[in-house]
Parts: sequence; structure tokens; C-alpha cells
Amino acid sequence: MAKLIGLILTATLLFGVCKASFNEDFCPEGSQLFEVDPNQDGTCPDVLPTVNTENEENENKCEEDMSATLPKCGLCMDTNMKKVESNPNYTQKYNMPCMETAERGITMNETTLDRYGLTVFTGNTIVYDSKNFKTLAEDKAIIFTVDAKNDAHIGFFSKKKSCAPRCSNEMYEIVIGGWGNSQSVIRRGSQGSNKVVKSTRHILKSNEDRPFWADAKHGLVRLGKGKVIGSDIVMKWQDNKPFYPSYVGFMTGFGSSGKWKISENNKDWCAKLYQHYWYNHYYNYGWLKVVGAGSRLDLHSYLNDQTSSVRVRPGCTLKLFKHKNCDWLLRSFTSDVNAFTAYNGNFNDQASSLTCTCH
Repeated sequence: MAKLIGLILTATLLFGVCKASFNEDFCPEGSQLFEVDPNQDGTCPDVLPTVNTENEENENKCEEDMSATLPKCGLCMDTNMKKVESNPNYTQKYNMPCMETAERGITMNETTLDRYGLTVFTGNTIVYDSKNFKTLAEDKAIIFTVDAKNDAHIGFFSKKKSCAPRCSNEMYEIVIGGWGNSQSVIRRGSQGSNKVVKSTRHILKSNEDRPFWADAKHGLVRLGKGKVIGSDIVMKWQDNKPFYPSYVGFMTGFGSSGKWKISENNKDWCAKLYQHYWYNHYYNYGWLKVVGAGSRLDLHSYLNDQTSSVRVRPGCTLKLFKHKNCDWLLRSFTSDVNAFTAYNGNFNDQASSLTCTCH
């Protein structure tokens, strides 16, 4: 269910209403507030626009200019997704500053889940923090963007264990933009000897998400530019005595911190859980959790009792449970559901654990 964010609306003589905010009084009891774009003629819609594809789902105009102000309409919907009239003492339209919906209070080395996948923040620490590790799929590959001024390090690990400089962990290390953003290297071991050295001047840039891919399969360690694995290779190295990594970690240091956005378009995803209806499409905030095939897990902290819509990969089954440890089955899903309250019974914001399997 949407978490009302209390945007302040200043009334004008045109509307003839008092100063107000979007709070629990805007929509009648039992209905849900959606923030939607106005129609092309400037009027507010009576129905929710259809979200057919993940490209439409991920569209976010605020990403283009976080200083922009966008017109929005408040739309109240009942549990059958039909419009109900809002409180006449409140304006139905308002101008939403993009910065009002930006996430606040994110600290370095904190991992957050949002509508775009996994985002990792690394500080100027020179440490791979295991809480930021990601489990690798069968292809041992990762697609990501990184915003850093220099020294963006990726580690492919056999075990989920934090790693300081020269740690004993079994790992492959890729350094992007080391030595003042002038060269990149591949190593075996943290701060180990350089197996490959490549001149890559200005490969990174502060305040810019630079896209890369990397993989480490059968001892072949590679780094490339862009979002297509195997294309535009920057460097590669073949280990004649390979190990088989299970995790990938991230690190920055030497005067640099980093923001990493990790693609979740892996072949092994099973389901996607969203904080809000319609896959977060009508909200400029809200988390997304991607669940891998074979998962059995509890939803902790801000994920607990907060799921309102799901996507399920064809051939997979997602089961949501009311309590921890997969106790009290709420429902099994084999296809997408855009709003739980409209799906044969109300179990919105009730999931505390899950399983997900694929055939």
C-alpha cells in the first residue's frame, strides 16, 4: 500500500480551498491514493493507465532532471480498482518537486533495494563488505553502472566473507580506473600481482553512471563496457588454475567513494516483489526486491508486511506467507498481480516470508 508522503498543497483562489496536504483525509476510508500523470488536456484521469511492459514500469521522468517539478493528480481507488471521489476540501492536482520524493538518509556501505534493482553505496574504505555481496548466477556475470571518480573495485569470491586489503580470501579482483583513473587491472587475490594492466584514462567519472559488465567463469576473467556481456571488452585474463566464484562484491577507496547500480536481469530470477500497487509505477519511491529461483527467505525490516504487487517469471511459482519461517500460506502465484487488494481477497501488506521455485 502506498505510504502517503504528506506533500503540502498551497491552495489558490481558483480552487477556493484551504492549505492542505495529501494525508489520510484526502481519500475516503477503505480506498487507496495513487499519484498519476494528468491527461494530455490537463484534466485528471478517472482510471489508472495500463502498465504493460517493464520499460513502462521503470519509466521515471524525475531521473532526467531531479530539479524538475511535475504535475500530478491524486486518484482515489477502491479495492476493485474503481474511482471514488476524493475529499472536496483538497485540490486534486498539485506540482510535485522531484526532490521531494528522493530517498533521504542513505549512508555509505548501505545496500538499498528500489524499483531499478540493487543499488550499493561504497565508501572510501578499501574494504569489500560482505553485506553488499551479490550471489552470482550460473553465467558468473554481472551488469552494472558505477559512479566514482577512481578506483572502483570488483571482487569475485568463493565465500561470502568481508575482505580488507591483502585478505586471504580466494578471489579475482578487477580494478577500474585505478592510479588516479588512469589504468585498470585484473588480479588474483586482494591487492595481488597484476595479471593484466590496461591504460584506461578517464574510464570513470564523478556524478555519471558509467555502464560495465564483468564475468569470471572457468578462470576467464573479463571486463567490458556497456550492458551486453561479451561486447566491447576492456581486458581479460585466463587463470590456468581456476576456482569457481559464488559471490561478487564491490569496493572503493584511495580517495573515492562509489554508487553502484546492479542489473537484476539475470536468467535465474524467479519473482519481483514491489512495495506498491502496479509495480511502483505510480510512485516515485518504493522498493523492489528481486527473488532468485530456489529462494526460501524471511522478509526483514522495511520489507516485512509491505508487499503490494508481484511479477512472476513464466514457469515459476511464488508463495507468500503471513508469518516468518514460511508459516501460514497467503497465496501461490504463477503470474503477475498488479494489486493484491483486487486479487481474490485482501492480503495487501501481509507477507513476511516466501518461497520461489521454477520448473
